[in-house]
Amino acid sequence: MAGSINITLIFSLSRYRQVIDAYQSGLEHYARNGGDVSGVRSVASFFVSRVDTEVDRQLDAIGTPEALALRGRAAVAQAKLAYQLFRDRHSDGRWNALAVGGANVQRPLWASTSTKNPAYPPTMYVDNLIGPDTVNTLPETTIAIFEHQGAVARTIDIDLDDASAVHHQLGEVGIDMDDVGRILEDQGVTSFSRSRVLVRFAGQSHTVVIDIGDFVRGEKTVTMENVTGLDLDIAQAEESLGLFGW
Repeated sequence: MAGSINITLIFSLSRYRQVIDAYQSGLEHYARNGGDVSGVRSVASFFVSRVDTEVDRQLDAIGTPEALALRGRAAVAQAKLAYQLFRDRHSDGRWNALAVGGANVQRPLWASTSTKNPAYPPTMYVDNLIGPDTVNTLPETTIAIFEHQGAVARTIDIDLDDASAVHHQLGEVGIDMDDVGRILEDQGVTSFSRSRVLVRFAGQSHTVVIDIGDFVRGEKTVTMENVTGLDLDIAQAEESLGLFGW
């Protein structure tokens, strides 16, 4: 049976290569067994702003002028290189054989695209990552800012030489981007697996904590009746789940 697939918590180019290969291997297996690959759609959720948060932390710890000059440049550079990888791996012979059978590309989805550092432009993870076959998941505040001051233009595959140079310079000052990816992936898995939704009784001071992991695993069911008379603290729930902040 065909369906939709979201591969999430991708933070490095090495992991992204594995994701692309897994997607194409899955399509090949499905086709060999008589499946209609045209019914399969997928995105690869590549996280952006958290990369700068972790890399900037490491650059600050290094503290050299060369390191500090790279603050706020890692995430966009890596995302641009990820898009280049996407284009390369969806235009080679292996992909063309799948495309003949109607296969759909696995689109890069830019996740975590609100800026975490207030010193950075609020739409820096939007303006620089616009291009064909991409998705960008934006919180409402970023959408509002972009509507007023953003410009819609293809930017994802410009300045690739600069992106490559930044990636190389990060290695020269001591930043291992694969290690950065592993750190963020571990944090992300832990955060998602321990997520909680806080439900506050209307007019009362205490909070009921529901383990979202139970619902994800199908161990419980949420219905409107479950929360009748309760006031869901949306801001806390979103922060806990990482839907807009992570």
